[in-house]
Amino acid sequence: MANDFKKLFRRYPEIVKVDLSGRKAEKLLSRLVVRNQELPDLVCVYAPYTSPAKTRLVFEAKLLAWKAELK
Repeated sequence: MANDFKKLFRRYPEIVKVDLSGRKAEKLLSRLVVRNQELPDLVCVYAPYTSPAKTRLVFEAKLLAWKAELK
């Protein structure tokens, strides 16, 4: 069961975007929260997984991607 994000976003309506670390988090939030809790206006954005174990992108590339999303 997903947390009650609907309640959270109702209480804090200024939250309109969620940046997620990794594709799995993006898919789970979209499926379990946005769809099931009827939050169609919430924008879920993927940013590269931050773990150093994931070496497909070097740190600098991950940092640039996160900075771009957080603007």
